[in-house]
Amino acid sequence: MCGWRSEQEQNELYRQGRSKHKFGQSKQNLLKCKSMNLAPLPIDYNDRDGFAMLAGIFKALAFDEDVRFRWGGDPGRSGDITEFELL
Repeated sequence: MCGWRSEQEQNELYRQGRSKHKFGQSKQNLLKCKSMNLAPLPIDYNDRDGFAMLAGIFKALAFDEDVRFRWGGDPGRSGDITEFELL
C-alpha cells in the first residue's frame, strides 16, 4: 500500500512509467493524502480479476462506514487498477 509520496518518489515512479503524474499533479502529494495505491498479494499487475476483487471488498467496507471513493479500474476512470481515491 502506498499513500503520501515525496517529490523524489513521485517523479521516480513517473519516470518508470508506474505513475501517470509528476509531483504536484497527484492527490498522493497532498499532506492530507486523498489517494493511495493498494494491491493484492502476491502482486501481479496483470491480475485484473484480483484487483477487481480487492476493489469490491474495499467498496463494501467503505459503504459500511459511509466513506466515498473512486477506484482507478472503474468505468471512465484512469485504468490504474492500484488507485483508490477518497471523494
